[in-house]
Amino acid sequence: MNSTQNPGDIPPKIVLRIVMLGSYGVGKTSFLVRHFDEKFPRFGAIGLDQRLHIEERDGKQCKFQVWDLVVGNFRHSQPTPQYYKSANGILIFVDLSSDICMRAQLNHWMSEIEKKASDNVCRLLVGTKCDLPQLISDEEFEEFASMYNMPCIKTSSKDNTNLSEAMQLMMDAVYRQSKNFNFTSQPMHVNAKVGPALKSKSCFI
Repeated sequence: MNSTQNPGDIPPKIVLRIVMLGSYGVGKTSFLVRHFDEKFPRFGAIGLDQRLHIEERDGKQCKFQVWDLVVGNFRHSQPTPQYYKSANGILIFVDLSSDICMRAQLNHWMSEIEKKASDNVCRLLVGTKCDLPQLISDEEFEEFASMYNMPCIKTSSKDNTNLSEAMQLMMDAVYRQSKNFNFTSQPMHVNAKVGPALKSKSCFI
């Protein structure tokens, strides 16, 4: 039997990259592992982790790459500019149970996105650890999201609350955006470097 496929029978492929941002210990890795591996990790990790989700949309094979770069417990450690530039979507994580100033964290990450990411990158604010007593109120969380014109969602990796919903929101957004802009998948350089108002063209979910 001839198993060779006609080129016309092979669905076109599109690769869309989603990256995760957040301070060390905020719960990014737990989110990634719980959602994709269906287990709750007891320990964090250092380095680059990636998961791949493939599905067909509008006759195209869509590959969603999800990247988590953990650079360690260094206050000013930063991913390289390429980590931002290669992203079609960015998940920004804040710990709802932490008394560390969310405003300063969010301002920092949004400043990095403004300087280094694509003008049309899609963004979603993800509040983690909503199963724990919250030190950040719902009103404050929503106010911060509104400040930067992006949606927000509360999650718990331990209870598996809203993880699928958050990922679905982001995948839908970057796919819609890909139909309007010619995104090119760029190589990812994983080295981290140490170093010390959003544009209206950004994608809103």
